Amino acid sequence: RPGRRRGHSSPPPKEARLTVEVVRLEPEDVPVVITGHAQAQPLDIVAVAPQVAGNVVAVHPDLEVGRVIPAGEVLFRIDPRDYEAAVAQARAQAEQARSALGRLRSQSESDKSRLDTLARTKELAQAEFERVRGLFEESQVGTRSNVEKAETAFNQTRDALDLLRQNVGLYPFRIQEQAEALALAEASLEKAALSLERTEVRAEFTARVKEKKVEAGQYVAPGAAVLTLANDSVLELA
Repeated sequence: RPGRRRGHSSPPPKEARLTVEVVRLEPEDVPVVITGHAQAQPLDIVAVAPQVAGNVVAVHPDLEVGRVIPAGEVLFRIDPRDYEAAVAQARAQAEQARSALGRLRSQSESDKSRLDTLARTKELAQAEFERVRGLFEESQVGTRSNVEKAETAFNQTRDALDLLRQNVGLYPFRIQEQAEALALAEASLEKAALSLERTEVRAEFTARVKEKKVEAGQYVAPGAAVLTLANDSVLELA
C-alpha cells in the first residue's frame, strides 16, 4: 500500500575463530631437591674375623680407628710357618700318590703284555713234560727224575700264568683305589693351600676402620671378630 515501508532483516552473527596450538608432550625427568637434616652413615659395616688361628706377625701401618685402607691391602698377617709346612707335606703326599698311580698303570700294561708270552711258555713246558713222560713210559727212554723235573717246570709255569691272570684282573680295582687316594691327597693340598692363603687378611673394599682389637704379637682364633670396617662408598641418611 502506498506509504508503507517494507522492513529489512539483519544477517546472523559470525562465529569467532579459535586458534589452537598442538604441543606434543614428552616425559622428562625433573630433579626434585629435598632439603632436610639427617646423619649420614655407611650402609655396609663389616666385622672382620680371621679364618685360621695363630700369632699376628704384622698389621697395616694405617690400621687405626678413623683411617681409610684401600681395597686389597693386607690388614694383618698371621704367622704362616705352620701352614707352609702343612702345604709342603700335603704336596709331597700328593706327588707320592700321583707317582704310585703312574707306576700301577705302567705295571698293568706290562703285565698284560706278559700274558701272551707266559701262556706260550706254559704250552712249551706242557709239551716238554708230555714228551719226556711219553718217552719214559712207552719206550723206557730217560729217567723218572727227568719226568719229574719236566712236570715241576710245567706246574710252575702254569701257576705263574694263573697268578698273572689274577693280578691283571685286579688292576682296574687297584688303579681305582689309587686314583681315589690321589684325589684325596690333592684335596688335602688344596685345603692346606687355602689355609695358608688365609693367613693374610685383606680389605675386601676401601674401608674406614671403625673398631680395632688386634695388635702384632696377639694370638687370634677363627670366628673371633678383631676389626670393624665401614664402606663409605654408599651412605644412608638416618
